[in-house]
Amino acid sequence: MYYRCGIFEHEKTRAFSLDKQSVQRDTPLIENIVISGINATGSKASAAFFVGLPEAPVRNLVVQRCRFSTDVTSPVAVDESDMYEGLPVLERKGVRIRNCFNAVFEDVVVEGPERPFEIEDASSVSIHSGNR
Repeated sequence: MYYRCGIFEHEKTRAFSLDKQSVQRDTPLIENIVISGINATGSKASAAFFVGLPEAPVRNLVVQRCRFSTDVTSPVAVDESDMYEGLPVLERKGVRIRNCFNAVFEDVVVEGPERPFEIEDASSVSIHSGNR
């Protein structure tokens, strides 16, 4: 949950920190999400993006029966992905999984990038079919 817009200047240090912060009343907790049947084509900057906070990882995420097609020849940089501000830059345009716990990708195909999944600071992530 990194924010490109909608954040006050004085909040940026805390919001964009890659270090665990203390959990506050306004810390977003995202859990128990199911995404199914998505067919995304022609993505320019990245195939998909699942990023929680170090102190509040996305929990219990299921992505199933999805196809993501990325235009790897697009001149749009990966860091132009929405909600990317504050994250380390990646060169590959695959599915980014960061600060997630217990994420399952089942029958997910990523077309385009040589390396379809980028997993960082995540645990209990499983990819059952599709690309590996």
